[in-house]
Amino acid sequence: MKKILFILSMVSLLLINSCSQRTLMSTNDSKKVYELAVKNVQIFDSQTKTILENKTILINADTIASIVDSSRKVNALHSIEGNGRLVTPGFIDTHVHLLLIYGDGDKGPEFIEKDSVERYQKQLAEQYLKYGTTTILDMGQPERWIKETLKWQNNPSPEFPNLFITGGALISDLSWDKNPPMQHTKIRSPEAGKMKVDEYANLDIEYLKLYWKLEHEEMKAIVDEARKQDMTCFAHIDQNISSIPSAMQLGVKNFEHFFTLIASTLNLRENWGSLNKKYGLGDTKNDDEYAAKLVLFFQFIKENPELENKWMTIIDDMGAHGVSISTTLNILASASEKAHYFSSFSPIPMRDSPNISFTEKQKIQLKDAFDTFMDYLKIAHTKNVKLRIGTDCRNGGQAMLSELMLLAEYGFSMEDILKIATLNGAEAMHIEKNFGAIATGKKADLILFSKNPFENYRNLMSEKLVIKGGKVYESN
Repeated sequence: MKKILFILSMVSLLLINSCSQRTLMSTNDSKKVYELAVKNVQIFDSQTKTILENKTILINADTIASIVDSSRKVNALHSIEGNGRLVTPGFIDTHVHLLLIYGDGDKGPEFIEKDSVERYQKQLAEQYLKYGTTTILDMGQPERWIKETLKWQNNPSPEFPNLFITGGALISDLSWDKNPPMQHTKIRSPEAGKMKVDEYANLDIEYLKLYWKLEHEEMKAIVDEARKQDMTCFAHIDQNISSIPSAMQLGVKNFEHFFTLIASTLNLRENWGSLNKKYGLGDTKNDDEYAAKLVLFFQFIKENPELENKWMTIIDDMGAHGVSISTTLNILASASEKAHYFSSFSPIPMRDSPNISFTEKQKIQLKDAFDTFMDYLKIAHTKNVKLRIGTDCRNGGQAMLSELMLLAEYGFSMEDILKIATLNGAEAMHIEKNFGAIATGKKADLILFSKNPFENYRNLMSEKLVIKGGKVYESN
């Protein structure tokens, strides 16, 4: 009998201890301490293009640990009171050039020296993080920089934007192109193209930049090898050496610069003189005048039914293939005097307005042509071409905001604008697992707006609190 009583008492003790442990575990869960809580905010869900009201974002290290209702009591070492303000994912710029930041676009330092790294990273932060751009893709750099910039890519920090690189911009060995810019990498044969892809893959470079100077056979070999290596190609198809339709047939899914559709619609060399004659223009003197003439070509296409039909066919095909294309609209807007912040293909000489010698009549025609350009951009969007931001200029953070403002002014919804600036870029880069949306498990790269752009699109330019890698960014 005593033995039975002893066993019963032990079982009771175990049950009591088990219940106590469960109670303790439950209490510990409710008292879990997070590193940062962003409380009482509206969250823009880029995946559904909806607003989640009254939420608190809980962050540990560089990752979103949980998203809960604002009414729930949470414990955090640091808290930010959102007061019902809007939070979006950090912006993604899918076309930047470090050489434009550390040089003039064509020339720069031969190497990135160790004693320059901190200064260079701070420049990236000031040009991008400060304005909400938390992730950038460099579209072609000198190969001598790769060893250092791969370190930046593989060791992200709250102190500068996430950097992804493509290596050099790949071009063919063309007889007329004896001294290409230092960010271009010559491919002398299809076999050399395969070897370059394998070389980059062994360095853990995940992206390739195919430049317009790449001929068909080299491009085909590179795209085929990239597919085997699970690398993503981004193609700048221009100047009639290749075309967007032919690149799509090879399997290219991502294209650079909306204006490059011109060269897939008409022959630039054959039509350049006709454009000059139509608008009474002379020789092209600089990059700003070149950008202005690109704008005028959109009006040129619109007024030619045969060309416009060809353009529409290409857009339909792009939409059907689910391809993406970068915008690069602020450079063209700047040449047309429509931008909110001036940018150019070339930052030298420094200026805040376009250097073009147009008459007042020609400037009016240019503004009208820019309206046509934006109409075509919206048509492409409605036909399921995936637009993503690619500023392609120095001070890309400011250019990003200008592009978003322009999209709003030309009839894009704020939901679509914010998706174009975030998730579309992440999906093109295949990094949507970690970036481009606000969800548990994704990186804590966030923008807290002081004023809501859904209430007034001009609030895109309002003050922002930027969180990069779970830490509040503080500009120098």
